[in-house]
Amino acid sequence: MDDVNGISSVVSGSFHDPATWDCTCVPSLNDSVHISHPIWVTEDIQTGTTIISEEGVLISAFEEWNWLTSGSLHGTGGAMLMPHDNNVTLISAASAQGQHVFGTLSVANWNVLDSASAHIHGSMTINGHAQVNSATVIIEPDGQLILSENEHGRATILRSNGGVVEGKVTREIFLAAAPNRDMPLVEQRITTGLEGVTVADFVGDIPTWGFDGADDPSGFSSIGYWSATAMWNYAAVGDINDTLPVFEGIYLALDATESYTLTFSGTLPANDVIMDIPQTAFNVLFGNATNANTNLNAIDDQFEDNNTSFRCWNTRTLQFDQYIDGLSTNGLSATLQPNTTCEFAPSGVTELTMALSEGMPKGVLAPAPTDVDGAIRLSASTASGFRDECLLVFREGATTNFLVTEDALNSSSLYSACDLSFRDAAGNRSAISQLDFTDETQTQLDVVLAANRPIDGTYTIVVEEMNWPYGSAFITLEGDTTAYALEEGYLTTVELDGNSNNTQTIGTLHCQLSCSDVNTNVICDGLEATGCSYPNATNFDPEATIDDHSCTFTCPADINNTGLVDTSDLLAFLVFFGTECP
Repeated sequence: MDDVNGISSVVSGSFHDPATWDCTCVPSLNDSVHISHPIWVTEDIQTGTTIISEEGVLISAFEEWNWLTSGSLHGTGGAMLMPHDNNVTLISAASAQGQHVFGTLSVANWNVLDSASAHIHGSMTINGHAQVNSATVIIEPDGQLILSENEHGRATILRSNGGVVEGKVTREIFLAAAPNRDMPLVEQRITTGLEGVTVADFVGDIPTWGFDGADDPSGFSSIGYWSATAMWNYAAVGDINDTLPVFEGIYLALDATESYTLTFSGTLPANDVIMDIPQTAFNVLFGNATNANTNLNAIDDQFEDNNTSFRCWNTRTLQFDQYIDGLSTNGLSATLQPNTTCEFAPSGVTELTMALSEGMPKGVLAPAPTDVDGAIRLSASTASGFRDECLLVFREGATTNFLVTEDALNSSSLYSACDLSFRDAAGNRSAISQLDFTDETQTQLDVVLAANRPIDGTYTIVVEEMNWPYGSAFITLEGDTTAYALEEGYLTTVELDGNSNNTQTIGTLHCQLSCSDVNTNVICDGLEATGCSYPNATNFDPEATIDDHSCTFTCPADINNTGLVDTSDLLAFLVFFGTECP
């Protein structure tokens, strides 16, 4: 332990109040500090070596603040910082002896500055981002560096300019396990992103069965992973000592319950992770193994002209988030969090690379496409938290027909029982549809909600985004004949049967380029077809949208179409006598 002959707290109070300290001063970067009282922090602080005794704690009383330290940190009691979900950034500066971290410390971010070295002997949890820039972090055998997660996503770590992390890193992942459907099991999908992780890491955190060393060794294995050589590209785990892959996706079967927290340890990959993709593969399940946020657009670029869509598994919502051509649903934002898996069909690419140097810190998202002319985004959600989106984008160069190279084929989930999509006239269902009106000035798509025996079958449909300055959109709700202008906000509520496999049309969406539509029949005035619109006329035109009074009849006096002109025709005439013709 570093020698501490510096400043000590004398009362519980503010870190920034000189009366809190025996020196009647505020500690600085060159001061060793001994904290033996609850101390509140309301702005950035600096310390040298810091000892926090059993009675002491730093209490975060400010939304975000930085802690710059040039010495070691010693926690002799419980947590050094409260609360655990604080927004503190710990900044480790270079020092002659290096920094040693003892005790329990939880911070949002950790920046290890140039030439600094940090040794972790205790337990250090990061829920935001760790940056090791031209520095060294050594996780001692008795220490833990835990990359956790919160409601804003998983923690990230980046090594830049030769930064090194030695020792085993621990990853902590939250897994939802309460489906919106009465079923005994749920499936989850992750990737480890770490080298040397064995199945033994998983046993105890989640229920396991079907392999040697599992909680229950009988039955089919509850853990498997994508394999280029296995039948149907699925390899089942056979033994507790099996080593799990770094990049390839892992399938987990779980007993249905509220949730699990999965914890496992391994070393960070030293080099870019490269995955071979045989063109005979049934499908490909890969995961983000960089331990940082990854730009899906950069992965998509590797496909060049073989453009494809990804469906990425969301461990919190038990459903697929969709991606194609820079566009995505459900907040994916074309950004793949650490350990998240995506699935796609082989399309000419034989190798997939994830570059460690291209990772992004937590909170940094991939850039949105700039060539979009407009977008319509709809959502369906339940009060219990299940939610799905479908996205319609207007983009030059697209078509009004479904194409796998420009539209994301809809993928449903058994577990969310909440699946919203568009359906075209040919029956194709897409989560993301791209349109261009170069050849046509209007199109229509059905909005469809599907759910297989939902526990919570009440769905609120909302227009999340209506942004198309070059055109207009109307929707005709199912069972209605009126076309309403589409506006952001609440649209309707739908009840689905909890005992059925439901596929229900919410309504029909009509999209057209900006035009005059005086009679509000969702057809541009310049495209109206005139003619005879009376079905009983000899010259009836089913394509006519405006009647031009040109209808002709074989026997005009035969009003009731019986083939005879008699008293009944006269009575029918008298019924309508004096009324105004349309």
